[in-house]
Amino acid sequence: MNYEKLYFKFIENWKCQHIPEGTYIEKHHIIPKHCGGTDEDSNLVKLTYRQHTFAHRLLWKAYGRPQDLMCLRMMSAIEDDKKFALCQMAGLIGGAKNRNSGHMSKVGKIYGPIHGKRCVESGWLDEIRHLANNEEQRAWASKLGRRNVESGHLDRVRQIALNNLAINGPSEKRRASLVKHNAKMATCPKQKEHMRKAQKVSVKNRQDSSRKRSEDAILNAERNEEYLAVKPRGKFWFVSPEGLKFGTSVAAANYYGNIKNTDVQNWCKREHHGWHREIVER
Repeated sequence: MNYEKLYFKFIENWKCQHIPEGTYIEKHHIIPKHCGGTDEDSNLVKLTYRQHTFAHRLLWKAYGRPQDLMCLRMMSAIEDDKKFALCQMAGLIGGAKNRNSGHMSKVGKIYGPIHGKRCVESGWLDEIRHLANNEEQRAWASKLGRRNVESGHLDRVRQIALNNLAINGPSEKRRASLVKHNAKMATCPKQKEHMRKAQKVSVKNRQDSSRKRSEDAILNAERNEEYLAVKPRGKFWFVSPEGLKFGTSVAAANYYGNIKNTDVQNWCKREHHGWHREIVER
């Protein structure tokens, strides 16, 4: 099948479509930005959420580019509740049908863990991590956050969340607390600024705590030597700040004796505090 021809045929049809007012829409770059596409109106088309996902699937089928596959996976991996909310706005009847039948929830429970595990084990997640976690992306995220606050978009999204909570939410007490908090946030700019500062402090505290756990693990290690002989079961060695290689994160945790294997996994994946991973040569 000629997916390239099919893609541009769909684009021409979508340019002429009438999208009902109030439907959730997204702007799609006909020629992707990673291929030199611009933000000009001639290179943009308004699509529903389902159409946008389908467009990226056609691009990947037509050209096989990893960037198109990354966009497709990111859009397809949205959490069940979030995807349902988008589908409701893009097509109320179809969204409600999938939700009531349990189809959406079933698909998420089956394929979500499978795709997540596959991306981690194959090393694909580490390959794309630097695309999102860099200075340019962090600056853009900060700018986007301020713009959403100033334009009122954040308040509108918060109200949508509260409306969803009223239907499928937690206890009455929790809902009342969220409504009260939302009203305070909407009328008190100082409260918003206070929350942003508190979030920054919370992140810094977690980073400092993580660094201290790593340092304590080295200083107060039990040094259980037998765990140095554990062979890797996956594609990576887990390397400590001392340069010691461990076949598994559990072996590293047992060697030092005073840390959790989940800490070792997170530090190595993110290359924090001197921990990192190395590919096993077979």
